[in-house]
Amino acid sequence: MKLHKGFLLFGIFLLSIGLSGCPIDAPEPIVPPLVGVRDGTATGLGDGFARNMEGAWHTYEGLANNEPGRHVEVTVTVLDGFITEVLIYGPDESPGWRDAPIAQAPGIIIARNTFNLVMADIDALVRATDTVNGINEAGNNALDKLRD
Repeated sequence: MKLHKGFLLFGIFLLSIGLSGCPIDAPEPIVPPLVGVRDGTATGLGDGFARNMEGAWHTYEGLANNEPGRHVEVTVTVLDGFITEVLIYGPDESPGWRDAPIAQAPGIIIARNTFNLVMADIDALVRATDTVNGINEAGNNALDKLRD
């Protein structure tokens, strides 16, 4: 009986060691679906930050000034209340400064299901606040086109 008890305790010990190495997945945060937004794809424009022909820096309000190309363009696809694809086009945004927001923003937007980015969401060393604001504005303008 003593031998059985020893094997039983040893077996429990081995089982506990084996299970302690198993990762337990933390539940993913629940992201609410968009309300009042139908499925589809739409494109919106937002004011960004760009360099003019003389090399001076300007915040462009392209929609107000009717200056073609001086904006950020965002195309968003929504399915079942969730943003499933984000394409950002900002050719006139300042090279180097636009790269991080345009590369990083789509994944963050899809994960959070919102176009409410803040500068802290993007590499803080970039300091591309106007580009981030332009992405938010363009994305929300696109979503407005899909609202019921």
